[in-house]
Amino acid sequence: MAQVATCYAKRYRADRGFGFVTMPGGADIFLHRSILDAGGFQPPLLGASVEVEYESTQKGFAATRVISIEGGKPEVALRSGSEVWPARVKFFDWQRGFGFVNIFGAPSRDVHVVTDVLDGFETPPARGEAVAVYLEEDNDQRVSRLVPWERVVDSEGDA
Repeated sequence: MAQVATCYAKRYRADRGFGFVTMPGGADIFLHRSILDAGGFQPPLLGASVEVEYESTQKGFAATRVISIEGGKPEVALRSGSEVWPARVKFFDWQRGFGFVNIFGAPSRDVHVVTDVLDGFETPPARGEAVAVYLEEDNDQRVSRLVPWERVVDSEGDA
């Protein structure tokens, strides 16, 4: 029996015809091009909100129908193997100088952020705001830089 979930687009490989969306609890749902085509949808952009019907299969969860796709950033292409991750601000207290972000596709992956690592914010990061998290190479729990999602550039440049 199909269930419905509102997910975030984690990645989509147009050249291979499939990708994954992530449920709020962190589980991934396989999304095949044929499911998108059946609903008249284009592949979701990274970070887009994707509402799907899905079922459990032998290999995990698989989408059976796309209901809606909203948002995402077309100019964003994260470098393969990089330590840059899409995330959403969970909480940020400017006066106290810290907050937390939740990295997409990582269950229980709330990461502590301090004011010193903010780069490019004119105002404090807002709850739910899309951001790019740069993790330290030797410590994947420590944020070295946090930037607004709009500032992440393609794989040929730097943020």
